[in-house]
Amino acid sequence: MTSTTPRTRMLGRVAAAFLATSAMTGASLSLVQAAYAYSQSQMEMAFWDAGYSYCDAEKLGQYWQMATYDAKLNAGLKILEGGQVYLDQAIQIAMQSYGCPNGFNFDDSTSLAALWSAPGRS
Repeated sequence: MTSTTPRTRMLGRVAAAFLATSAMTGASLSLVQAAYAYSQSQMEMAFWDAGYSYCDAEKLGQYWQMATYDAKLNAGLKILEGGQVYLDQAIQIAMQSYGCPNGFNFDDSTSLAALWSAPGRS
């Protein structure tokens, strides 16, 4: 049995209070729990390998009220856990309500990169 000092108990309570009142969303908590099962790299690759775009991640982020990167990881987690049907439904809903803020997608970025590195350009 471990003995705790009043200071240790107080720090534990402060940490618990901070976690309980912080702005962590349910999705963020699920990502923390999923960290043991999948790496961020695996979740990100699942998202890209399923054919989704950066614009999809932006829309999901707006719909789920989280950062684009977190939405991409959350979507990748859903794919890895067999929930792609639910992800597709979420994207359909998000497409009706949200757009991509910059209006560009990954294909646009590769076209721009090719243009900017074209011969004769300085």
